[in-house]
Amino acid sequence: MELRCPICNSNQPSLFKRFGKWSLFKCQSDDFIFVYPLPSDKEINDFYNSGEYFNASAKNRKFGYKNYLKDKVIAEMNDKIYFFKIKKWLPPLNLSDESSGDKKLLDVGASHGFFMECARKHGFNVFGNDLSEEAVHYAKKQNLNASLGSTKEQNYPSNYFDVITIMGVIEHFKNINDEIAEIKRILKPQGLLIIQTLSTANFVGHGAIKPPEHLIYFNEKNLSYFLSERGFKVLETKLLITYYGLEDFISRTLGRLFNNHNNKLIGATENIVIKLISYFGLRNAPMPFFDGQFLAIAKKQ
Repeated sequence: MELRCPICNSNQPSLFKRFGKWSLFKCQSDDFIFVYPLPSDKEINDFYNSGEYFNASAKNRKFGYKNYLKDKVIAEMNDKIYFFKIKKWLPPLNLSDESSGDKKLLDVGASHGFFMECARKHGFNVFGNDLSEEAVHYAKKQNLNASLGSTKEQNYPSNYFDVITIMGVIEHFKNINDEIAEIKRILKPQGLLIIQTLSTANFVGHGAIKPPEHLIYFNEKNLSYFLSERGFKVLETKLLITYYGLEDFISRTLGRLFNNHNNKLIGATENIVIKLISYFGLRNAPMPFFDGQFLAIAKKQ
């Protein structure tokens, strides 16, 4: 079978690099990078429900998060920044008016619901879904309307949501065309689609190439093309500065510098530095980091 680019259908993809057992291809027409062949649904489900994705051990330091819940304060800081950046595009809400809750926001890949909580504080009636049982269970305990499974499995009504957010999630999608088609179906006409993802247009973004966690890789130009070809008008793209806890910052920086490869020397270096910052009580100190992410804001036509 002829290999074609998932977003432009060109027959120009060529081998970009190998990452363990995974092969990545790059389309010569639009620079879109993707994994082929893709992992099975079982491999993906096992990956996110292994118990280590949100609490990664030293052995699996290149994937997931060291301690996702411990960094909740950092995540909330980032969510406030993202909301500030997209606020001018959001539908007007009157927080003193209970009827404003009819503005519905869906967070796709909502994880533990941190962004859902932020959106709820801003007056939205929030919904979310995720593949991780652990994450959905936590979100529900926070009285959030979170569901387990893919967006399509939720059977939302057509033209239902005013805003749909995909924050740090689109790179995890196995079938980008099916996902966006479903998102377009359930988003209201003129509704907003907000995407945060990594850009391969810069060196730092390339440091996040790590299948099977990330399966597809956009940049600002080809994401804008992809969305415009599927019934969206891109309103704005902008680069982001993201905050991380100092421990996570060190781990991610080493990952970027050494291309997410595990070896004893990198692990030993990381452990020494983390022990040092822990001694001074700085383990969760917030650190700004340009990690190659950007924000895309689009409207359904």
